[in-house]
Amino acid sequence: MTAPRKPQPLAPGEPLARVRGHWLAFDRDCPPEAAIDRFRRKYGAEPREVLAAGVLLLVGPIPGKQER
Repeated sequence: MTAPRKPQPLAPGEPLARVRGHWLAFDRDCPPEAAIDRFRRKYGAEPREVLAAGVLLLVGPIPGKQER
């Protein structure tokens, strides 16, 4: 699955279960394409989601690092 190019907003009241596990975090000013490319190079996989959460751009979750 390819992550969307435009970050999806994480609403302030949204349950954090959506971001369970480990994610790669970037400054919100980082272009989403650059964040996705960095994730691909580092983990050799496509991120499932790209989320805008406050001042952060979250890309993930990181493969093999999901919460139990």
